[in-house]
Amino acid sequence: MNPRFQRWLALFALSLPVVALSVDMNGVVVLLPTIGRDLGVTPAVAGAIVSVASLAFAAPLLLEVGKVPVAGSADARLLAEESARLMQEAGLK
Repeated sequence: MNPRFQRWLALFALSLPVVALSVDMNGVVVLLPTIGRDLGVTPAVAGAIVSVASLAFAAPLLLEVGKVPVAGSADARLLAEESARLMQEAGLK
């Protein structure tokens, strides 16, 4: 197989999960007012719902490329601190 074709094929294969994530998140954002109204939550909590949903959808992509922070690493601590800050701002903690 041609090396140039292989590069394009790899780019296409790596782009498909990103497109799927974008479509999923678009659905969450479009349904956000309904979700918020049904759950009776504030806009801040509804924003946290989007953050959690995007993390849930993106986690497999992170696992796929091996970028998930190892427990105890500086990246994992930073992620935990940022998550706690967002939850506190949303009034969830």
